[in-house]
Amino acid sequence: MADLQFLDAGDGQRLAYRKRDGRGPTLVFLPGYASDMEGSKAVALDAFAAKQGLDLLRFDYSGTGASEGVFEGARLRAGSTMRCWSSTD
Repeated sequence: MADLQFLDAGDGQRLAYRKRDGRGPTLVFLPGYASDMEGSKAVALDAFAAKQGLDLLRFDYSGTGASEGVFEGARLRAGSTMRCWSSTD
């Protein structure tokens, strides 16, 4: 399993994520409403990515899982962070 890391969201809060290195294109797991990156589907996708040697990014929205802050329903802070790992492959 990839190490737990944090990304500064720019407002003093940190978003938790796990990035598995492998070959691209990068798979991105988007958790369901008020779910987190340690749920059974996310962990199963991580195991699949590991077996196949694929890149995988999974994260927790603000206020869920290991991320800081308050969950605000439809106002998700993850959109601005995902571009850090966008691929042109």
